[in-house]
Amino acid sequence: MTERLGQEQQPDEAFRRASTDPLTGLYNRQYMVDAIEKDIRRARRYGTPLSCLILDLDGFREINDKHGHLAGDAVLRQVADTITASVREIDITARYGGDEFCILAPATGLDGAMLLAERLRSAVAALELSAHSPLTVTASVGVFSPTTMSQFRPTTLIDCAQTALRKAKLTGNRVCTYSVPYVGVA
Repeated sequence: MTERLGQEQQPDEAFRRASTDPLTGLYNRQYMVDAIEKDIRRARRYGTPLSCLILDLDGFREINDKHGHLAGDAVLRQVADTITASVREIDITARYGGDEFCILAPATGLDGAMLLAERLRSAVAALELSAHSPLTVTASVGVFSPTTMSQFRPTTLIDCAQTALRKAKLTGNRVCTYSVPYVGVA
């Protein structure tokens, strides 16, 4: 019986390893892309909003260069914990790459997504971090909340949030949104 139980647990462990980032414990990029695909289908079917946020740490390379990668890893773990504590249970969070985090907020329109983004930005700025000396870190956040889900693929949702992030990164420690240009019918 014990052998059988151990064998049943292996697929769960394999899934966990394949879908999570080992440093932060958050989901990884591939899991996020798959989750966005599922949530786009759900949003289309039920007519509910869906928002995607990309959070990037400002000046993170400087932390690694000045304090070392162990300090950088500690910052990433603390930011991941802060994000996890700031989102709802239905929201999906992932380390998207490097110092970039992706948050998928189902049933959340632009207003709610902007509130969440500002809450995340403020929480990261308020973190008390330390390596050999106190560290401060800020975050920029790009937000995308499409008004219709008809033409969106996971990569489109993420690309639009990243476009907003690039705008936020121009000054840093800021939240920006991406607006889809309106194409009217003549």
